[in-house]
Formats: sequence, C-alpha cells, structure tokens
Amino acid sequence: VFISQLGVPSLSPSSKTYHTYPKGGEISVSLTTNTNYTVEILGDAKEWITQPQTRGFREDILSFFISENNGDKRTGEIKIISENEETESIITVEQESYIHEGNISIRGNRKLQEIGERGYKQINGNLDILCFNNNKEDMITSLEVLNSITQINGDLLLNNCDIENFNGLNQLRKIQGDFVIESLNNFNRIESFNGLDNLEEIGGDFIMKDRLPYNGEKSTVNSNFSRLKDFKGLENRKKIGGNFQLIGLGYFRYQNSPYYYTSFNELESFEGLERLTTIGGNFKISSEGNDKYISFKKLSSLNNLTNLASIGGNFEIYAPEYEIAQLNTIELPTLKQINGYIYMRNGFYMGNRNRMNLVLENLEKLGGFECKSYTILNALKLKRIDEKLYIGVTASKVGSINAQEILNGLSSITYVGKDLRIDCSGIESFEPLGNLEFVGGDLIFDIGSSERNNLQSFIGFENLTTIGGRLIWGTGVSSAGSVSTYTSFSNIQSFQGFNNLSSIGGFRMSINYGDFSKFTSFAGLENLRQIKGDFTIEIEDSFWGLSDISALTNLETVEGSEFKIKGCYK
Repeated sequence: VFISQLGVPSLSPSSKTYHTYPKGGEISVSLTTNTNYTVEILGDAKEWITQPQTRGFREDILSFFISENNGDKRTGEIKIISENEETESIITVEQESYIHEGNISIRGNRKLQEIGERGYKQINGNLDILCFNNNKEDMITSLEVLNSITQINGDLLLNNCDIENFNGLNQLRKIQGDFVIESLNNFNRIESFNGLDNLEEIGGDFIMKDRLPYNGEKSTVNSNFSRLKDFKGLENRKKIGGNFQLIGLGYFRYQNSPYYYTSFNELESFEGLERLTTIGGNFKISSEGNDKYISFKKLSSLNNLTNLASIGGNFEIYAPEYEIAQLNTIELPTLKQINGYIYMRNGFYMGNRNRMNLVLENLEKLGGFECKSYTILNALKLKRIDEKLYIGVTASKVGSINAQEILNGLSSITYVGKDLRIDCSGIESFEPLGNLEFVGGDLIFDIGSSERNNLQSFIGFENLTTIGGRLIWGTGVSSAGSVSTYTSFSNIQSFQGFNNLSSIGGFRMSINYGDFSKFTSFAGLENLRQIKGDFTIEIEDSFWGLSDISALTNLETVEGSEFKIKGCYK
C-alpha cells in the first residue's frame, strides 16, 4: 500500500538465486508486486527452464520447470519486467551437474539421504562414508539411495557400516582410487559383495581391515567381518591397480589395555575373484593374534584366483605368532610374475611348526624371497631372482624341521641380483643350487648352533663364477656381516665346490667361539683372482684346524683397505 501511494511500480521476488539438483524438477518463486509484469527466460536457459506466460497483481507464486542436467553445472537467468518496463528483477537459477567436483563426506543416515537425493552419477573426489554414529537413529544400515553412482574418481571409504549388502552401488563400474572397508566390531551382516556386480576396476588399493578404536571408544573384544564367506559379487573385476590386503589385528595393546579381535572367521574361499588377472601392488593376508583370538580360521586355499597372472608388489602371508590354521597349501598355477618379495611368516613363533607349501609352477619372475618360516617354494620355472634370496629359518624356533626341502624347491635358480643368505641348520647339501651362476650381493652362510648340521663341503656351487658382494661364513651372521658368540659345530673341511669362482666383492670369516677343527684349508678357491673389498679372517678362542691357504695362490688383487688373518695359530 505504501509503495502504490508513491506511484512506483515494484517487483520483489522472495530470493534472487535458486539452486537445483541435476535431476531437475519444479521451483517456486514468491513474487510481491503492485503492477502487471511479464516473465522472460534469458539466453540458453530457454532450453532447460520453462514457464507459462503469467500476469498478476500483488503476491504471486511463479512456477518454473527445470529439465534434467546431463552435462556440466549450468546457470540461467529469468527476467521479470513490469508492464510499462519501468522496473525489472533478475532471478538466477543454478543447476548442479551429475558430476560432483570434490570430496563428499557422509556422517550418518540424514546426510546419506541428502546426497542420494542429488542423484550424482560421477564423483571427482573421494566418497567417505562413516556409518557409525553415537545417535543410533542416524545409523546407516543401507546404501540403496546411492543407486545412481557409476564412477568415483577418488577413494571409496566405508567405515564401520551395519549394512547387509552393497545394494545401492549396483551401477558403480569404476573406482579410480582406493576401496577401503574398515570395521570396529561391525560389518557383521555381509556374507559376500553382492551389490557390486558391475564393478570392473579398482585403480588403487582394495583393503579390508580392523579399525583401531578412536579415543573414548571402549571395545576390547571385537568380531569383524564375521559372516563374510567369499567375494561373490566381484565377478566383473579384472584388475586392482594397487594393493589387495585383508588385515585382521587379532591382538594389540593400546594405552596399556589389550584389545582382542577375531576377523574373517567365516571366510572360506576367494570365490568371486576368478576373473582377476592383475594386482598392481602387494597381495597380503595378515593375522596377528594368539590361540584364543585368531583370524581366518576357515580359510584353506586361494584356489579361486584361477586367472591371476601378475602381482606388482609383494606376496605376503603374515601370521607371526599363530598360523592361519587351515592354510597349508597355496597353488596359483597361472601366476607368472611377482615384482616384489615373497614373505611367508605363518606360525613362526611360540613353538608352531606350520608347514606351508607354495606351489607356483609357472612363476618366471620374482623380486625376492624371504623365507623365515617353514615354507617350501615350488617354482621350477623360476631362473632369476632380481633382489635378495633368504633361505632357511632360525634354528631355535623351528624344532626339527628339514630345511633341505626349502632349498630343493629352488633348483632352477641361475641368478640372484642382491644378497643370498642361507641359514644352514638342517641342510645336508647345496646340490639343488647347481645352476646358480651369479650373486650380485653378499653370499652369507650362517652355520647355526645346531648339531644337526651335516654339511661337509660347498659342492653345488660349481657354476658360480661371480659374487658381487662379500663371501661371509660364520655363526649367527647378521645382515651387516657381524656374528654372535654361541657355539657351532661344522663338518666342513674346505671351500670345495667354489672351483669356478673368480671374483668376489670381499671375504669375511669372523668366529668368536666354536669348534671348526675339521676345517683345514682353502681348497676349492684355486680360481679366485680378484677380491674387490677387504679380506678378513678373525678367530678368537676357537679350536681351529686351518693350516693351509695355498689354494689362494692365484689371487692377484685385494682392493679393500684391509687384509687381515688373526688367530689362525696353525
């Protein structure tokens, strides 16, 4: 009334800017006016904003229909002009794209519903969903509202969800980053990965693991992924760009309080991963626990990985204290390449003697092998190991196992790029290494502390011509080449077996205490001509029979700063 008395036309919309989701729909504009008016939709906005021509007086509700947006985020303008064109008002409509730029963080069900209503198809960032909430009414129990998402160009992170399946992610085809599922006493209703049936590619890691408690969380005995039986639902997945890891903590201590976990205890097989050909990073199954709280109780094989050909990182079974009880044999007949190391620690401590048979009959490439538990590697096509090879186990922790079997499974090896270390307890012959020609790093023999050592010579190394590092022989040899001080027993009499060895990077024998009375000469090293480093024999308080080094008569150069023979009284 006040405005009309002044005789000035007025157009006052309730808001100047309106935001809409990519699905489109109807928006309503409340307009306060004292004059007739016309509505004009400007520019390209005419293609996606529509409204019947309307005239009216005073307060009107104007409705506009917004079309679905299948492209980029867009902005349109609507002009409202008074009858005599004396005044106008501009309304801006901003419509989101189905492509969301940036990360999305969801905490609780209300936020999940909001994101679901927007109908995003592609997320150019991370999708981080924390299902656990102190408010149980806001707990996420289903992902159904996310059924429009086809691609995530970052990570998909699911934390502590009480979901029964992965329905809602049925359209998801690609995760460019990591797919990480973490649990603290949850994820206990899923039995498989049904709902992820169209997922073809994970560009980063696939990780399932126990989540450590946050400050203030009190949960000392947890059961995680307790119904998961297999990987059904992932049948379309051919490649994982990063790591594949299943991690059960079993037991750990936090702020002086123990936490006990049992994880993956219904997991029986890898069914569902039959089409998987490539893992770009590490393959790791980890269980740390004790006899009461142990993970992977039913897992007995990896047989469903029937097309796995390449692992870009390490292959690791890690159960240092108590073994993954049923997992005694692993057969991967299509695996041709492991660029990293094989690490096997299954039932290593606490008196366990779990024997692991690792059958890789077509393996042709391996980065390294570190056998610190009783693992028989059968890889008869494997000729080359690019880095370190560690054969044997620590005698005090393996009881009466036969380490000779470990050696027998590597009979085709011709090349070791870095160190070759052999813990000799239980080994009777080096003949399985008869094809070995080159060691790029140190060649280390740890005689050990057991009277079971029946080695009498180094026969088996006849084809070895070059050791790039040091030739080290002693007891309790560390990775640095130093030795410990416990008694050893040896039947070795000479270096017989190294008859074609012509060049080594150094020579070290350092024994603090032991009986080596049968070792009398350097016979076997007649062709040694070059030592590129130091030459050291250092004996203290030992019963030694060494009386003859005449086999070194052809040695021409020792390039190191030290040439030492100490304590060899004969």
